[in-house]
Amino acid sequence: MLLIGEGANRFSKGQKRQRYAEARGECGEVVAALELLVVLELVPADDAQQALALAGRVGAMLTRLLQRFV
Repeated sequence: MLLIGEGANRFSKGQKRQRYAEARGECGEVVAALELLVVLELVPADDAQQALALAGRVGAMLTRLLQRFV
């Protein structure tokens, strides 16, 4: 999620969009990793639910930011 901060410090629309797109991709990776941890029973499903909800909110925020920089 460091790419969100990096994107915020860029000046051109293209650079901002690139960083936010990369951050959204990483957000998807976080969701996949959490789901894998649940399947492997390394993390209780109840504990992962809150993190998955937060990741969904971050992904939605990034989608909206990307729309601003088209």
